[in-house]
Amino acid sequence: MGKEKIMIFFDESGKGSVKPNLMGDLSIPHEIYYQDDFQLLTQKLRDGLIKLHFKSYYGDSDERDNFIRVGETLAKYSEFIKIIVINYDYSALVGATELGKDVVEDMIYTKFPERILYGLLRGYGKNIDIEAEVLIEKANEYENLIFSNLEINTNMTLN
Repeated sequence: MGKEKIMIFFDESGKGSVKPNLMGDLSIPHEIYYQDDFQLLTQKLRDGLIKLHFKSYYGDSDERDNFIRVGETLAKYSEFIKIIVINYDYSALVGATELGKDVVEDMIYTKFPERILYGLLRGYGKNIDIEAEVLIEKANEYENLIFSNLEINTNMTLN
């Protein structure tokens, strides 16, 4: 039986009626994430030397170069990296159902992330143990809905 260690990064953009409404995951094998080029970028992000927020990007050449550097690093390992992004319309979901805003938000912040994570973990085969470290931005939606209702186990076996 094989074993795969991966890092999964989850983020979203646009809450409620603020568009675009995006959610996405990036999966990087553990041994690739700990390569020097990834660690250099990670340290710069932690130190606040670079920021990677499209929302606040207005054409600054230094910021552009940061996006290019990150893109080049991801491209270098593209064969091993998985990315899934979904675009949904919050207003349409709330308006299309009689379930109410709270039920729709519960679905958005539980079911959507679950399906995105599942999509990243598919395809490994039933004889592979996957150990995933999942990093999610600190946000009340996830803490209140996901973590309060789930027993977290990052050692997952897919069958």
